[in-house]
Amino acid sequence: MKYILDTNIISAYMKGKNHTVTRYIAQYRKDDLMLSELVIYEIERGLKYTNAQNALTQFRDDVIPMFNIVVPTLQDWRVASDLWVFTRRIGRQLSDIDLALATMTLHLGVSSSPMTKIFLRFLY
Repeated sequence: MKYILDTNIISAYMKGKNHTVTRYIAQYRKDDLMLSELVIYEIERGLKYTNAQNALTQFRDDVIPMFNIVVPTLQDWRVASDLWVFTRRIGRQLSDIDLALATMTLHLGVSSSPMTKIFLRFLY
């Protein structure tokens, strides 16, 4: 099974306090774990905002190479825009990144971390 991981999972892994997440990541091969450039953006902006230079270096040098990096396609963004309209019309506001990650999960045919699974269950 292949997985795309979201920001919450990577953040928990980097903090090293959640042994379940650490074991989860350790049990898979690099080819089975995907990290979106969107998640890289979210992690890096947070580390830069808090001036966590050592953590930023660790993230870039040690964490990113552990994963297969994936990028959203134009079609992912188009589907995400449809989902955004749908969720707004039913009174829900979800972030663009969460919507794009959900659509990437669909087009890549992979499973996702719990947050994305909850989102997909909400839609279908």
